[in-house]
Amino acid sequence: MDNQPDLFIPEFRDFLIATAISPTLIRQVLDAPLLQKLGLIREVFGKMAIRHSTNMLYRQANYNLLREESEGYSKLVTELFSCVDDYDTPTTREAEAAFEKIKGLIGTFDLDVGRVLDVALDVHATSLVKASKFFVKLLRVSSWWPRSNTPFDAIIQGGLPDWALPLPSELDESAIAEVR
Repeated sequence: MDNQPDLFIPEFRDFLIATAISPTLIRQVLDAPLLQKLGLIREVFGKMAIRHSTNMLYRQANYNLLREESEGYSKLVTELFSCVDDYDTPTTREAEAAFEKIKGLIGTFDLDVGRVLDVALDVHATSLVKASKFFVKLLRVSSWWPRSNTPFDAIIQGGLPDWALPLPSELDESAIAEVR
């Protein structure tokens, strides 16, 4: 039958009809070219199968890029800029409230946490002079800030003077004012 594929097709079709085997079972067991000759599937089935398998094998995984979740990231940027505009002298409570809103946006829009930090740092860079205190407080209350028992002074050994370190708490601001 392999050498002469069309030789027994009418007899084989009559045999399948006589056995009363369901067409669904026949489609599951027999090859596509034979099914086409028997008239159980359309001629475009092979092309559709190739297209489907190519689509399944080579489909690129979605990574949560800015262009894919534009609504979530635009709301994030809007929220960050509105926090910058609202708080001239930010408190820790306001930074915590802003971080809770950011966490809500991450959960609502399934945003990538690393990309959210990247966007927050970009917004911080655009408003560095105006809102650096707010962003430092926001980062400190966030889960991005490292939580360790190592004192901050032990980490930095040399480098910047005390008045230039990124420590904008009220106690540090009074100490900086005394140094000046």
